[in-house]
Amino acid sequence: MKSQKSKAMLLEKLKESGIEFLKNQDMSFYSSIKTGGKADLILFPKNEDELRLIIKATGDMISECFCYVVGGGTNTLFKEEKICVPVISFKKFDSSVSNASNTIGIYGNG
Repeated sequence: MKSQKSKAMLLEKLKESGIEFLKNQDMSFYSSIKTGGKADLILFPKNEDELRLIIKATGDMISECFCYVVGGGTNTLFKEEKICVPVISFKKFDSSVSNASNTIGIYGNG
């Protein structure tokens, strides 16, 4: 991740918002093919509001690179090296809850 200070601020925002996350995760656990190195941070939004908060909170961290967004992990390959950008997983996303006035389109959970 970009810096320890921005990472600490992000983790604090996630905790305050009640957004589930895990640090230093082996991404092979999130792939049906069982490949992947460790991710610094994997985020699990449960609904559109949490997804919006994640995108807003990680915006400065991913502006110079990218972030991984994964569904259920079926047929997903992760590189066999450290992933230093946030990984957003829809594994716990409830797509049955929808806000018609949103600006983020979510269709299904993986």
